[in-house]
Amino acid sequence: MKKYSLSVAAFFIFLLNCFGQSNLASQEIQDIFQDYSSAQTTARYTGSFLPQFNPKEDTKGHRYLFNKWVNGFVTDTANNVFNKTTYLFNYDKIGKSLLCTQDKNIVYEFSSSTIKSFVLQSDSGQYIFERISSLNNGNFIQQIVKGEKYSLYKSIKTTFIKSDYYSDGLIERGNRYDEYVDESTYYILLPGGKDCGKIEFKKKSIKAALPLESVKVNKYFSDHSDEDIDENFIKGLLTFLNQ
Repeated sequence: MKKYSLSVAAFFIFLLNCFGQSNLASQEIQDIFQDYSSAQTTARYTGSFLPQFNPKEDTKGHRYLFNKWVNGFVTDTANNVFNKTTYLFNYDKIGKSLLCTQDKNIVYEFSSSTIKSFVLQSDSGQYIFERISSLNNGNFIQQIVKGEKYSLYKSIKTTFIKSDYYSDGLIERGNRYDEYVDESTYYILLPGGKDCGKIEFKKKSIKAALPLESVKVNKYFSDHSDEDIDENFIKGLLTFLNQ
């Protein structure tokens, strides 16, 4: 009986801890959305520390997902949705963090541990990011296809490469420009987040990730033999398999 009482007590302590952590995560976001001017629970940037979305003219690539602030909404780890049209967002691909502003003079950087997912909406479409514990070390990962059977996610790793141009009058090497280089890794997931593994844009890799769908996969490849195997190809394949 004593052991049973201890077990029950331990279980309730566990629930209280989980609830407390969820509340803290929720509170961090609420502080920003409800009292923007006084929120102190996450990184805050002003003045010369504000992010610059448009790098100098000769720089190739971008650190941020967009070259301007965009609309969006956030879901925290307690499943609270924060959706206010007065707030604007961008995503830092190197810092792997979500940036938020209301007046473009004060910018907050959300800790990834407080956010379950977020959606950014631009002229080019809607971008959905989630935290999936089994992938990408818990960092945000972009949802490309969400299906009842198969889903496709993309992890983006951005690296800054500084100009390394050299010339001695006879030999020239390197680049004259700084560059942000994106490296994308794709994953196919089953329901519940089970990982089918990384995939490459190669028929062999895709078939290996979907061994139970070999007949349909072969049919799709046959029907689309004149198409390049790229992100759109995989999107079409998984949409076909999810029917």
